[in-house]
Amino acid sequence: VFVLDVNEDYKPWLIERERLFSAINTIDSDGDKKRGLLLIE
Repeated sequence: VFVLDVNEDYKPWLIERERLFSAINTIDSDGDKKRGLLLIE
């Protein structure tokens, strides 16, 4: 997956799909909601 960030301090980078999904598929400790957002265009 080619990842871009709206913050220009972060350069584009590549990551495997499984690792990206694992990173965003976590529960926020302040609530019972997942903390990740994935937008595919």
